[in-house]
Amino acid sequence: MDDLLSALAPGADLSTTGLAVLMIGALVAGGVDAIIGGGGLVLIPLILAVAPGMPAQVALGTNKLTAMAGTASAGLRMIRTVSVDWRLVRVAAPLAALCSAGGAGLATAVTSDVLRPIVIVLMLVIGVYVALRPQFGRTGDTGEHPVSRGRHLLALALAGVIGIYDGFFGPSTGMFLIMVFTSVMSRSLIQSLATTKLVIDMVG
Repeated sequence: MDDLLSALAPGADLSTTGLAVLMIGALVAGGVDAIIGGGGLVLIPLILAVAPGMPAQVALGTNKLTAMAGTASAGLRMIRTVSVDWRLVRVAAPLAALCSAGGAGLATAVTSDVLRPIVIVLMLVIGVYVALRPQFGRTGDTGEHPVSRGRHLLALALAGVIGIYDGFFGPSTGMFLIMVFTSVMSRSLIQSLATTKLVIDMVG
C-alpha cells in the first residue's frame, strides 16, 4: 500500500495511516464546508502534517477539489427551498472566478518553500479571526428591502477581493462571502448561505 501511495503521490511522504487520517479529516471538512464553509481550516493543516513532502500548492489544490464536492451538493439542495438573488449571482460568480484565477496564478508562481510558511501564517490568522468572532455574518434581514446601487457595487468589489484570496489560499472563503451578503446586501443568513454556495460552485 505504501508503494502505491508513493507512486500516486511521489515525494509527499504519505503513509497508510496518514491516508486514513486524511479521509477522516476530509469527511469533517466536507461537513463544515457544506454548512457554512471553512473546511480548509481542518483539511489543509492535516495535509501539511501527514504529507510533509507535498508541495504547498498541491495541498491547496487538494483542499479546493475536496471543498467543491461538498459545496456543490449542499448548493443543489439549498436552491430548491431558498430564494436566491440570481442577478447578484450572475455578476458576482464570473467576477469572483476571474479574480480567483489570478490568485491561483499568484500561488503557483510562488515556490513551495516560500508558500508553506505563508499558508501556516494565514491559517493562524483566519483561525484566530473565526474563534474571536464566531457570530460574524449572522446578521441581516429577510432580504425584502431594496439595496442601493452603491451597496451592489461594494458587494461585487468585495467578492472580487475574496475571489483573489480564494484562488491564492481558500479556507473560509464561504464565510467571508456570507459576511458580505448579510452585512452589505442585507440578506438573511440562509439566503446568504445559498448565494454563497452558488458563487463558489461557479467559481470552482
